Amino acid sequence: MKELIAQQPTPQGMVKIHLRIMGKLLFFKFNKSEQALSLLEQMKAKGADIEQGDKWIKVNMFKNHTLVKLGGNEFDVTTIKQEDLEKILFNFYSDKYKEAHYKVKEVK
Repeated sequence: MKELIAQQPTPQGMVKIHLRIMGKLLFFKFNKSEQALSLLEQMKAKGADIEQGDKWIKVNMFKNHTLVKLGGNEFDVTTIKQEDLEKILFNFYSDKYKEAHYKVKEVK
């Protein structure tokens, strides 16, 4: 499992995104911010399976996919090692949040 927290100050207050990566599943701590809801809508539009719980939102981006291209990586989700997939996903989201000027830290 890999985990990150991304934070960004805004005029409306601090936006905080807490993400856990477990294999091919993403878990976002429930957050009603405009940025978080927009991200979930984008994922849903690309075919992600999203389940909302009380505290966490579970996202399976690869439910109906085998060969996936994410950033500069192309991989088969049915054969890739879980640790390798978690590393790819962590690096992808970490880079994307940094590009959006979030402060990103890995939770150990």
